[in-house]
Amino acid sequence: SNLYFGIKHRSSRSLSGGLMWFDYNKLQQSNDRFLRHWCDQNDRLKYGWTHHDGETFGIEQIYDDHLHLNIQWLKQISGEHGGDWTTRINVTPQVCHKKIKYKSNN
Repeated sequence: SNLYFGIKHRSSRSLSGGLMWFDYNKLQQSNDRFLRHWCDQNDRLKYGWTHHDGETFGIEQIYDDHLHLNIQWLKQISGEHGGDWTTRINVTPQVCHKKIKYKSNN
């Protein structure tokens, strides 16, 4: 689907869903790609599925600048329409620490 995260049933007339996010501080920077949705190597993110079976569950990790996204997806097979989907998305801000060296003659 070329998305960082997207779900869709395997029929031609399916409802689909996905995930978009952005850094509010980058909205005013016209030369920066701030909206994350379409998977693009130029975004320089680290991402990938750490566990999955291709059909009923998956765990994906995305590292984007100062965010860590943990996405868990589960399909419970039941009923006449193929089952129910559940998605849990946890977003954890990554704190950046910078060292500042200085000298003083006091």
